[in-house]
Amino acid sequence: TTDDGEQITAYDALEPFDFGVPDAYKQIYEVYVKVWAAGPSTLRLYYSLDYGEEKHIDAAVQHGWNWYRLRLPGGGQRCRAFGMRPTLTSSYDFIIAGYMIVFRVEVPEWS
Repeated sequence: TTDDGEQITAYDALEPFDFGVPDAYKQIYEVYVKVWAAGPSTLRLYYSLDYGEEKHIDAAVQHGWNWYRLRLPGGGQRCRAFGMRPTLTSSYDFIIAGYMIVFRVEVPEWS
């Protein structure tokens, strides 16, 4: 970012994940995003299920390196492919550095 106080938006547009089993349904429970921030901001995770409409969830970002847990509503969401686009807007420097996704693949007789 710059020191002129202007807000800068950055995002990471990832291809949807099928986790190596495209025909199986998965339950997506949580997404962890690792962020380094020089000041407070908001992390917004846009996500889509099976290439559908984007929804979002937010987490407040603090100074330093931190993992932020973003829980999907309803105790988890069912899909075959999970897309996500983490977005951060801040007038401070920041880095989006990593992801972890908590999910379960459904057994075939349940799918």
